[in-house]
Amino acid sequence: MLTAKRLPVVPNPGFETECYHNLRLSIVMTEPRLMPWCLSHFVNLIVQSKSAGQFPLVRFEEHLELYGGLLTEEPLAVKPGGYVSAIREAIDEGSYVLVYLDWKRIPQSHFFAVREMVHDALVYGYDDESGTLDILAFETNGRAYGSVCLPYETCEAELAHVAERHADTHIWFAYYGFPLTAVRLHRSPSLPSGFDYRSLYFALERGRVRAPGLSQDAFSSGYFVYDYMAGLFHQMAGGDVSLDPREFGFWNINVHKMMQRHKWMLKRIDALECTAGSPLLDKSKRLYENAKQRLMSIRVDSLKAQKTGDARLLARIADHFQAMYEQEKRAVPLLMEYLVRLKFERKGEGSL
Repeated sequence: MLTAKRLPVVPNPGFETECYHNLRLSIVMTEPRLMPWCLSHFVNLIVQSKSAGQFPLVRFEEHLELYGGLLTEEPLAVKPGGYVSAIREAIDEGSYVLVYLDWKRIPQSHFFAVREMVHDALVYGYDDESGTLDILAFETNGRAYGSVCLPYETCEAELAHVAERHADTHIWFAYYGFPLTAVRLHRSPSLPSGFDYRSLYFALERGRVRAPGLSQDAFSSGYFVYDYMAGLFHQMAGGDVSLDPREFGFWNINVHKMMQRHKWMLKRIDALECTAGSPLLDKSKRLYENAKQRLMSIRVDSLKAQKTGDARLLARIADHFQAMYEQEKRAVPLLMEYLVRLKFERKGEGSL
């Protein structure tokens, strides 16, 4: 009988603001041949208005059904031996385990003794000698996302606590893995091993939805997200829209999410260049690099504006977003033309 086991994980895939993606990508990215699959997705950001005084929600377009062909996720049955026993058995069989804990009750957590925070984490190992589970979690030990070791006794008690106290309020997260889910990566020859050019092309084509203003039901995707944000910050600079200071955290998270997306886009272009370089890619890359520099300025100006309320900073942020919109509006057709030309140069390939 095993007394310790650790499954491989990628400690930081780079999507910590999209927790359900980050946890699963920590598993998916352990398979090197799946990196092109990863880079074929996570193309578009979308934004949807919220009520007055709230910062609009920005997120990636893809959701959990994206992993249907890669991951098997099944509720983990808890046997008489308890939660930890079920988790150990799942890991022995090669499955990771998604768990939900109230991090207000976990000493290593940023939320310890501060406020209730029922959130998911990924168990990838155990050690009977130390009596601990190895877990990837958010906002622990001073890191946005990383490993933490929790004693068996703590996990047993806290999983029981969540099941007893939070089952009704968090049942809506059942398809995210609540309260306990075994996750296994398919490691078969049928796994995708190259770029999904078709998926990438249609994502670029799909990501061109423009919101008709800033009404509560406004929705934008792709480069029109930056057009929407430019309009929002121009209105904030003019005093037509005010933001509750309690929303500054969401403001900063969304800017960070945009930076994650740009980093991913540049990584995608670099990988495409290794496949088949092109002047089209070079031009597109320069535009995305310029947009990334704008985002870095937006982050700095955002923090200053939140402290000072200076309308000039808000207007400058709006101008940066407008420039980003113009840059991506040029970059996307270049990428699409590259993919079209690539298809004609590679006639007959199944992935195209």
